[in-house]
Amino acid sequence: MGTVVLVGLQIDKGLNLSLVKREQRGLCRDDVVIRVLASGICSTDIHIVNGESRVSPPVVLGHEFGGVVETVGEEVRDLKSGDTVAVDPNISCGKCEYCREGKPHLCSNLKAIGVDVDGGMSDRCVVPAKQVYKMPQGFNIGDLPFIEPLSCVLHGLDIVSVRHGERVLIIGTGTIGLMHLKLLKNIAGEICVDDINPSRRELAASLGGARVGGEPDSHFDAVLECSGTVAGFERAVRLVKRGGRVLVFGVAPRTAQAGISPNAIYSKEITIMGSYINPNTFGRAVALVSSGKIGFGDLDIKFFRLEEFEKAFEASASGQHSKVAFTPTEAI
Repeated sequence: MGTVVLVGLQIDKGLNLSLVKREQRGLCRDDVVIRVLASGICSTDIHIVNGESRVSPPVVLGHEFGGVVETVGEEVRDLKSGDTVAVDPNISCGKCEYCREGKPHLCSNLKAIGVDVDGGMSDRCVVPAKQVYKMPQGFNIGDLPFIEPLSCVLHGLDIVSVRHGERVLIIGTGTIGLMHLKLLKNIAGEICVDDINPSRRELAASLGGARVGGEPDSHFDAVLECSGTVAGFERAVRLVKRGGRVLVFGVAPRTAQAGISPNAIYSKEITIMGSYINPNTFGRAVALVSSGKIGFGDLDIKFFRLEEFEKAFEASASGQHSKVAFTPTEAI
């Protein structure tokens, strides 16, 4: 059905970023072409550029994105040109052991849009229609980069199962930490936050997170490690109470190694659990944002043009904004 020409931010085999114009794969019968309206920079993208996370170059980055449907394949029935959509980037095979066990996020053949195939840091993108979720009319397109990370946060909270009244600590208050904070405010008895960035601590405090300094005297029922650092993980293990839970959510470099005491895990009888991407939670994230029950207007969001990618990645890595995203069009 022909090919699609895109202008996108591509990473090559030498892990160099550049803005390129080239053809993407041809449009299949069950694909859609999306004109991208907004695409976020994730910590995973930073790790990819730094050689700390997997990628299949050359590929256009961007897995937190959405836009407007331009063209639909012949077999696509539930989407049409002009629909505003968000994209779930994680494509499972449906055939391997893990998929057949209902664990598509652990798929042996998992591919991610923006990691293994061309993604949303571009003016347009070809994606399978089954990965696309239609947004309601009047949806704030500035919220599109938040749908995918929110779906991941929902999965993490499903795993850690914070109960009403429990005391929770969130380590790392970037976008992910703040999303956890927003969702837990009406559940946890007390939410404390911990971040080395003063501006992030202040923003988290303004959203209802009590600040933690030093080593608190009392420990926490659940500690959510959202910084993706070794220091954050080790601190989480220290500060969880006896019988408590540690959720490892932040993305650490693949080579990172932590030093924790097996005896501490044993004697405190703590549970350490990981949370990886977003199995079966993307639709819930869409519904939650569409309902207006969670919003992102109180976060510090900075949009850049694709041509400004060097400044954008520097701003994201510095942590000076809650979220950094690209807008390839004049839509925002």
